[in-house]
Amino acid sequence: MSQVNYVTEETFDSEVLSSDKPVLVVFFTQWATSRKSKAFFVIVDEVTPKYADTLKIARCDLDAFPQVAKSYDICGEPTLVLFKNGSSTATLNYASQSMLTEMLNAHL
Repeated sequence: MSQVNYVTEETFDSEVLSSDKPVLVVFFTQWATSRKSKAFFVIVDEVTPKYADTLKIARCDLDAFPQVAKSYDICGEPTLVLFKNGSSTATLNYASQSMLTEMLNAHL
């Protein structure tokens, strides 16, 4: 698994928007235990090591930091948002391994 940083409202700008690498942010909630949520984390953990040199991974708890979610129109969890050069460039509300790989290949 790639190094994962947990971001907050205070660190989002410096860790994500000002990053010198693209950042894949996983928006989640602590209480979510659905199969979809668990599968999402597994998919991210399986796909992202291939991009370790060119991609940072961050997680943001929607309940703890709702302003971040609101800023990017995150309505549900889990949601993946790829940020590049300070802007969101792609979003997935559901991802299979192939969907995530396709998104990363298209934007990295």
